Order: sequence, then structure tokens, then C-alpha cells
Amino acid sequence: MKLLRATLVSALLVLANLGPGPAAAQDLLEDLPVMADLAAIMERGTLAVAQIDGSLPPVFQVGENGELSGFEIALAEAMAKDLGVTLDIRRTAESYDAVVAQVAAGEADLGISFISYTARRAKHVLFSRPYATQNETVLINRVRGLKFRAQCPGEGELARAGLGADMLGVQANSTFAAELRNRLPDLKVRAFDESEQLLRAVRDGEIALSLQGELSARWFLSTNPAARIRLRYCTLEGLRDRIAIAVPPGRFELLAWVNAFLDEHQVDFTVSDLIRHEGPWRFDK
Repeated sequence: MKLLRATLVSALLVLANLGPGPAAAQDLLEDLPVMADLAAIMERGTLAVAQIDGSLPPVFQVGENGELSGFEIALAEAMAKDLGVTLDIRRTAESYDAVVAQVAAGEADLGISFISYTARRAKHVLFSRPYATQNETVLINRVRGLKFRAQCPGEGELARAGLGADMLGVQANSTFAAELRNRLPDLKVRAFDESEQLLRAVRDGEIALSLQGELSARWFLSTNPAARIRLRYCTLEGLRDRIAIAVPPGRFELLAWVNAFLDEHQVDFTVSDLIRHEGPWRFDK
């Protein structure tokens, strides 16, 4: 009997030293005030997310019925669910810079639109840690870009090639267009409003080369197999594009929560991860 009593006393002491269980700890956190940035969103009942008015499969796309789907749509939905609010995706921006401008003006809580994290844009908004990376790529029309048949051109070759205005194309108001202006200001470039227009132009020989991100180039080639006959795919070595979420200026509490969410759900992907993924995206704990 004494041994039984001693065992029970020891067990009770161990339990007492362990402190409150997970449920009690959770209740304790729920009694604490939510940080101001997050409280404003939760009181409003919606998480406003800015996104470009277009499609970039498999990241975001509009179905025939008008329904949005893709990796970033699922990510935004999961973030809204974690906050206990509904998602309000605002797709009025005509360019990626326009998404940044909307976030900078406070017209959205977040910009989730496969936005490149650059010093130029970081002058106006905060950025989360990168959650995806891609290479810069060049597509070469095998007929128009015959002079580049021997090897993939680097920036030096492009600068020395004396390209005409109808030779090299980029998407207007994109990171790649801005970087070309900064790195090769004398290079003649033709700008296209949409990525799909740019890719069709190089495929059809309207231009000789196109500069774009790895995702749009690889997705275009995977969904247009015949284009591989006309086009050569090249990666610009050493030039990496980091993708991050834009956060309004001064909203550091919201930024901290976004980074914690990305880390907790291990959101860190390459283009190959995005293209090869099958089934719905899930960001459950």
C-alpha cells in the first residue's frame, strides 16, 4: 500500500511540473490581444489580396466558368482561413508593378501574384521571405535567331549582337524589362502587354528572342509541344528571380505573421515543383 501511495504522489508531482496541457496553453493565447495589423483584418472580416488581371498557370488562372484556381489562390485561401476571415482577391492590376503600387497605396493587405522581390520594388513595399525561385530564361526562334544557334546568349552576347527593335522581346512593366533597362540601357527591346503575347511572338518569328521567367517559358513549352520544334530554350546562368509576397509599408506585424505562416507550412518551391504538382494544393498543418 505504501508503495502504491508513493507511486501516485510521484505521478502527481510529475504532472504538476509539466504545467498546463496544449488545450490550456491554447486558451491562454486566445485570451491575449491580437496584434493591431491582424486585428484590423479580422475585425473587417476579409483579407484583401491584390493580383494581376491575367493567368499564369499553374500559379493562378481563370477557368471557363470564371473560377480562380492555382497554387497562389490556394495559398491565399489558406492564409485567410488561418485568420478566420474570407478572401477578397482584387484582380484589377494590369502589370506586376501595378500590383506593387496597389499594395503600396494600402488598397490591399497583401500582393500575392508571383511578384519578383527586387530592390527597385522594395523601395515602396515590404516583402516576405521568398517562397519560390526561378531562373531567367531566353527562348530563341530557330530561324530568326540563327546567329545564336551555336550557344545560348548571355548578356554580353546580347549587348554585342546589335539587335534591332524587332529582335528581342520582354513583357512590359516586368522585372525583366526593368533589369534590361538598368543593365543594358542601349539595348533595343520590344515590349508586349502580356506574357502569352510575348511567347506567341517568338514562336511565330515576329521576334528572334524573348526574355522571361522560367515558369512562363516552361509552361508554354509544356502546353504547346509543337513550339519546341521552332524554339530553343536557354537558361541565363547565375540570374535567379526570387518570388515573395508584397506587404504595405509599415505593417511589420502583418509581415511577421506572413513569414511565420510560410515557414510553418514549408512554402518553398522551385518551378519544377510547381509544374510537376498534381491534385489540389493543401497548406494544412
